[in-house]
Amino acid sequence: MPEALVESYPSIFQIHEEFDMSPAKDFHNEFLFKMSQEIDRILAGTSYVVKIDTFRYLEDWLINSFGDFKNALQLEKFVAGLKRFGAPKSFIKSKLNEYAGMGMISPGHAPDIFVTEKAQRHNEFGVPLLAMEIISRHSRETDLFYKPYFYETIGVEEYFVGEASIEYGTIVKAYRLVKGRFKPITAKRKQYYSTVLGAFLPRVLAL
Repeated sequence: MPEALVESYPSIFQIHEEFDMSPAKDFHNEFLFKMSQEIDRILAGTSYVVKIDTFRYLEDWLINSFGDFKNALQLEKFVAGLKRFGAPKSFIKSKLNEYAGMGMISPGHAPDIFVTEKAQRHNEFGVPLLAMEIISRHSRETDLFYKPYFYETIGVEEYFVGEASIEYGTIVKAYRLVKGRFKPITAKRKQYYSTVLGAFLPRVLAL
């Protein structure tokens, strides 16, 4: 990696080493990295921090946010929630098969990017205020249909779904929590305003 690049972006080593990312070769990871840098600039001087794809905030109490499906009503609410976000029948069936009898939570639900209050102790975070997923080939349906339901249920205030291309990254879905339910955020001039950030999400070049 060129020395100048490392000096400009000191955290790039952490991303590369911990998650085996290569931003120069992967538009998903390039978008993730640049968006996190832009959000970090927006949050400068506040009590909030932006984190990249870390599972640590899910330790302890959040790991048990959902229990097993104990009755038909819980199952019905789960299916209805996925349907609200447009999940196709095949996806709902796959999730039911995956979770039936063994609960709904695994550490794999950590967001690609999330904003939270600064940790009181090292690497301990509560429910994110803002979560963002960057769609990849293997995560499209989960990011679009399941993650909104999951983040809504644990009380994330805002959820954004981004998608990277060869030219730029763009936000394709956006939600804000209103009385316990996610409501779509309307774009203004193709940009989405975040009340958590107090700013419009930046347009991020992918290359």
